Amino acid sequence: MTDDDMVTMVTHLEHVLNLDMRGCKQMHDTTVRKLVRSCKKLKSISLANCGHLTDASLIEISTYLPTIKMIDVSGCKKITNQGVHSLAKSSYNLSSLDLSSTSVNCKSISSLSSYCGKSLRSLKLNFCKDVTEKSVLKLLQNCHRLEVLQLYGVKGLRNLSSIKSQFPALKFD
Repeated sequence: MTDDDMVTMVTHLEHVLNLDMRGCKQMHDTTVRKLVRSCKKLKSISLANCGHLTDASLIEISTYLPTIKMIDVSGCKKITNQGVHSLAKSSYNLSSLDLSSTSVNCKSISSLSSYCGKSLRSLKLNFCKDVTEKSVLKLLQNCHRLEVLQLYGVKGLRNLSSIKSQFPALKFD
């Protein structure tokens, strides 16, 4: 399926609530732009391993889908702090976010802890670099609804067991 085929397809999906496009190698920001402008009822979107996607896609999602609840952009290496900051500021219902294997760091975690504290329940940061204990602690102190935090493969956390003991109700994977 080409990017043009996907653009044509998304114009017929206006009533879709959940969309799983993971692994679509031809997915580009232009497709996401068309998608979010056509599918205003989307509550959940998976764009995992769509390698061409950049922060522009997250900015489009944050602009046109402010009530989205779940986003998975794991494996999208071109997603950075800029896109996550835009998403965090605008997506007030965001409850589940998978940023595993993206190019985000502690700045993204800081944005999430500042803006998503009332809604975020699940955050996956597996294999993200430059995630610090300080940023994780800030996240845990500000996101009181957080139930799941995945940090597999995050190398900068030396005292994870201490963090776990401070937040025993939280499920760390």
